[in-house]
Amino acid sequence: MLTPDAIWRRQGKVLRGPQQVQQALQQRSPTMRIAHIITNLVFDKCETQCCTIRGYMLVIRHEPDGPVQGPCPLQGIDSIRNVHIQMKRVADSWLIAELSAEETIFSANA
Repeated sequence: MLTPDAIWRRQGKVLRGPQQVQQALQQRSPTMRIAHIITNLVFDKCETQCCTIRGYMLVIRHEPDGPVQGPCPLQGIDSIRNVHIQMKRVADSWLIAELSAEETIFSANA
């Protein structure tokens, strides 16, 4: 759901376009389970062709030694981050033009 020239600021790197995003995601452990829960969304700007959104992203992660059958154990929230999203309207769809969740405001590993 990215524009062809999308920018994703992820783990200290700037990924450009769907291909770089896909390559980065393929490097993750195949057994890792992760959930990103987006809450408290606020539209800072909303026009006919673009909008700017911010909110919080709760990260829940489980990294087992091998494949997991059924639900993973819930051991708490890994981190809470500020998330900033810029969306663009392309044809009849809203796509992500820029995404950043680099600012961690709470961390279980702090």
